[in-house]
Amino acid sequence: MAASAGIDVTRHKVITFCIGCFFAALYGGYFGAGLGIILEELGEDKRALEALRRALEINPHMDNVPEIVRRLKLKVEGREI
Repeated sequence: MAASAGIDVTRHKVITFCIGCFFAALYGGYFGAGLGIILEELGEDKRALEALRRALEINPHMDNVPEIVRRLKLKVEGREI
């Protein structure tokens, strides 16, 4: 039973990733930002932060992305003292 549950979780992650890639390609090709959002949804906060930072290097004018980066930075790196 546990193996079956593991397969379902993996299948869900793959489907989520594919859907995210599709929508990222549709909306202006902002793959880095789309990938970052998908990684965050999958619980990969550190990798999501990296992808979103790279996306902002390419296009610093993306809506909502700077706020997501600030939120993830606090979550991943914590507050400065």
